[in-house]
Amino acid sequence: MKRFEKHIFVCENKRPDEHPRGCCCDKGSKEIRALFKKRLA
Repeated sequence: MKRFEKHIFVCENKRPDEHPRGCCCDKGSKEIRALFKKRLA
């Protein structure tokens, strides 16, 4: 099997609004992940 040349991680954590670390989903992470998946397919 061919090894990966690069790895891309996109945070999709869903956290409450009051959480101190924030919520990645509220900042468009699902859309970013979908775009990467579409472009790299």
